[in-house]
Amino acid sequence: MKRIPAILTAILVAAFFSVSAQTSTKMFNAHSEFSKTSADALPLSTESKAYKNFRRAYPNVVNEKWSQQNDHYIASFVLNDVKNKVVYTKFGKLDYFLKMYTEKELPAFVRKAVKSAYYDYSITNAQELHTSTQTIFLVKITDRNSWKTIRVSDGEMEEIENYYSVISPCR
Repeated sequence: MKRIPAILTAILVAAFFSVSAQTSTKMFNAHSEFSKTSADALPLSTESKAYKNFRRAYPNVVNEKWSQQNDHYIASFVLNDVKNKVVYTKFGKLDYFLKMYTEKELPAFVRKAVKSAYYDYSITNAQELHTSTQTIFLVKITDRNSWKTIRVSDGEMEEIENYYSVISPCR
């Protein structure tokens, strides 16, 4: 039973990194495009369920960027200095959402758990993934010669990536 969340996390991490690799580092810049599909070319109307559900959930967001990947609509935006991606099915149902931020925006209970176990490491960034069944935090940490990804979910913490550098410090 414990293997299912681990497998789900591995799939989500792989999907996140593949999407990240396909998009530019400027994907959340208000003046850049989120993906190859421009908002003008996207077949998403203000009458679509995805758009209506987005507006209902995020009424104060402006300048969001929309893209389409397979049968999903993706809205990316910045809200309170936190980068967000909200993913809807083709029928407008929320599939999942992802928040990306620094240590400062990381919820205190997650930061405390990671820092208590990895006190010699610095938190460089974090992702918070919300699905219909769970919330998963992926926290990137570094020290002088290594970097790790720590998965925090359902009160459990697990190291899922661990890399070492023998050439130079990671920072």
